[in-house]
Parts: sequence; structure tokens; C-alpha cells
Amino acid sequence: MAALRRPITIRRAADSDAAVLARLNGQYNDAEHVNTNIDAVKRSLRESASEIVFVAERSNELVGFTCLQLYNSFCYERPSIEITELFVCESERRQQVGSALIKQVVGFAEERNALEINLRVNQNNEPATKFYDAVGFAEANHAVRRIRFYSSFAQGRRD
Repeated sequence: MAALRRPITIRRAADSDAAVLARLNGQYNDAEHVNTNIDAVKRSLRESASEIVFVAERSNELVGFTCLQLYNSFCYERPSIEITELFVCESERRQQVGSALIKQVVGFAEERNALEINLRVNQNNEPATKFYDAVGFAEANHAVRRIRFYSSFAQGRRD
């Protein structure tokens, strides 16, 4: 008989989560400009007025996180929310961790009377797009355009 999994707890991230969040961020965002500095993560958790971070915990171990930005604009009567990151440890995928994180974000949005929740997903990431479809997200008719600045921007590196 398979061992029963302990329940998932979703909560706001705390300073004490910074080291694990930095490590998980390094796993998730395998890129040159990823913040894995523990003190910087702590500072961001304490001081950011617009970023909210929720963590998923099972048996006192962080197994996932999501970051969201709360946007207010004079153009709209209600705020909007953008999910900027959602990561679940590989061993916890398909175990309702991502769904629990999304449920928390939806509750947070409802409490703030948000207009909408947006996110970006790589259109080639089929597991992610299927997940987001399954939890209620629909494809929007928006195309993302960006200018991305790197430290080597002066040498012409941009995407």
C-alpha cells in the first residue's frame, strides 16, 4: 500500500524561507540573471509593496512557490494581478501543489476585488499550458513584446 502524502499548506512566504526560495528559484529560473542571494530575497520579501509570494509546504518542507504582482492603475477602478512565477518541485508535480497555489492566488485576487489574473507561459511548454487550462486560465489575445536589458547590452545582446 502506498504511503499517504501529508496535506499541503499554502502560506505567505517569510524571511525564514529565503534560503530555500533562493535555491528553488535557481532550479526554476536557470538563467544568468536569477537572484539567488539570500539577503536580497529576504529584503524583497520584507520590502516589496507590489510583490506577494506564497509558498507550498508539505511536512515542513517547501515544495513550491508562486510570485505575483499587484498592479493598480488610474485607468481602472480595480487592481490586476499577474502571476510572474509558479514553481513546483519535480517530485511534487501532479500532486495538486500547483492547483493549491493557484487556488490561493484566486482567493487573494477575490479578496482585493481584482479585475483579472494574468500570467505568461512559454507556448512550447505543453505541460504548463495544459495545467493552466485545467485550472481555468484561457488564452488571451495579447502578444508579449519586450526589450530585455542584460549587463552585456552595450555589446548588443538583447532579446
